[in-house]
Amino acid sequence: MKDLRVTFPEPCSEKWEAMTRAGCNRICGRCDTTIFDLSEYDVYQAEALLRAGDRICVRARLDAEGAVRLKPHPVGNARRMVLAVGASAAMFMMGGHAAAREKEPRGEISGMVDTSWPFNLTVTAKGDGGRVYRGKVKRDGRYKIKKLPPGTYSLEVTGGCGDPWSSGKVTVRERETALHNTTDPNDCIIVGMIEIEQTSG
Repeated sequence: MKDLRVTFPEPCSEKWEAMTRAGCNRICGRCDTTIFDLSEYDVYQAEALLRAGDRICVRARLDAEGAVRLKPHPVGNARRMVLAVGASAAMFMMGGHAAAREKEPRGEISGMVDTSWPFNLTVTAKGDGGRVYRGKVKRDGRYKIKKLPPGTYSLEVTGGCGDPWSSGKVTVRERETALHNTTDPNDCIIVGMIEIEQTSG
């Protein structure tokens, strides 16, 4: 049976911990909406919840593959609820290496951030001298930090969802692109509106 694919069109900045308890769920004080904790539902219960109303807000914990962590189904089931966007955790787990670039006067770092929540992420490169350079992560997880002086940089991924994480060190050389990809080691917790992905046909 196919996985249930979902999207989060309206993530919320309100803190789950600050919301008023309502059984296993919470009440958002900003919009007076019930926020359902999906960890209390199995995949069929969660699907029924999402199909029952036009606007459903949830708290969802996603693993590195973009699967929502749900309560196990009593009879066992391989069906999952997964985020419709985001890269597979099995992809782009390469180490850093360099490819020549003739047109750039300085070096750059380019790569892929493999995470279940690729929105509003920034990759920060900090040089040995303390100077900081940043690159925004696109929706497909790719990022690029340009015009870097040659040297060694420590990388950190911040923003979006979950705690920042270190992505190791990268050496940048003149007129080269250092390719560096990283995988989010954290589960991601999202609070906000959720929808079942609409497919044609």
